[in-house]
Amino acid sequence: KVINSGDNVNETLLSSISGSSFTWQATNTNFVDGETTTSTSSSMINDILINRTGTDQDVIYTITPKSDLGCEGEVFTFTVTVHPNSDFSITKVADKSSVKAVGDVINYTITIKNTGDSNLTGVIVNDPLLGGNLALDNGDINTNNILDYNETWIYTGSYVVTQNDIDNNGNTTPSDGKIHNTASIISNEISIPKTSSAEVPIDYTNSGNAAYSVLKSATETSVSAVDDVIHYTITVTNTATYAVSNVEVNDPMISTLTLTAGDDANSNGLLDVNEVWHYTGSYVVTQNDIDNNGNTSPSDGNIHNTATVTGTAPNGDSLSETGSTMVPIDYTNSGNAAYSVLKS
Repeated sequence: KVINSGDNVNETLLSSISGSSFTWQATNTNFVDGETTTSTSSSMINDILINRTGTDQDVIYTITPKSDLGCEGEVFTFTVTVHPNSDFSITKVADKSSVKAVGDVINYTITIKNTGDSNLTGVIVNDPLLGGNLALDNGDINTNNILDYNETWIYTGSYVVTQNDIDNNGNTTPSDGKIHNTASIISNEISIPKTSSAEVPIDYTNSGNAAYSVLKSATETSVSAVDDVIHYTITVTNTATYAVSNVEVNDPMISTLTLTAGDDANSNGLLDVNEVWHYTGSYVVTQNDIDNNGNTSPSDGNIHNTATVTGTAPNGDSLSETGSTMVPIDYTNSGNAAYSVLKS
């Protein structure tokens, strides 16, 4: 008879001689639990057999029939083959609810448990993000290197977040704003791995601060006449923990803005962490600017100019910051009269 580990033998003993009874017992085996090894008088074998190995095991019962007159019949054997029930579980947890910058450390705990009936040998827990096959931390109580029935083992490891993780919106393709990590387990008895994953979101809020600063400055301290030229510099500094993509500078008063050569040091098109970009451009003062006491309404005697810098965070969030400056208009006319009066 063939049963699975944990099943009842549930075998009824029958005889063609009316009134017969039976005594039986199993041969002791070191690999199966639950067999009755003492002589038992019953017409039913109802042992619950548990196979503690990863291979089929046989339990042999020796059965002696006896007539109602007490005469023993010919002894015979009954073999039960017990299939193994090998299984395990794996869970993985991280100690961080989020990360936000390169160098942040995520500590992982991986717990495996023997949830089957058989002892498991050759257990391997693998985690590519933590360096591959992991060393056991604790749980092998009898230090036999076997994941015994109902035993639980604990593995730990740490991962240091990289700038690529942050700048790429995570460590998967396609990315989803999380650091993903998957561990797997196999054994000699179970070749198909089981896995467990942990996901840690990346926080792109930059602690509520702007991702970059925009500073606008003018070379000239004042202007006084039409066609005076104001030379502007717009300085954009990454103050976030991540690189900013799709950087665009818009200045309605300046038709052409030029990025200073070499500012994008690695030529990757990204405003990297701590990187500073400078844009330059110029504006030619108009007669309206002079005559209208400036270029705003209401006017205040200044040429105002505001630049808007937009960009994209790794998670797709749109970013926008502005920088402004103003250049006063000098109405002193170089100390000369504003007009002459000639009377004749």
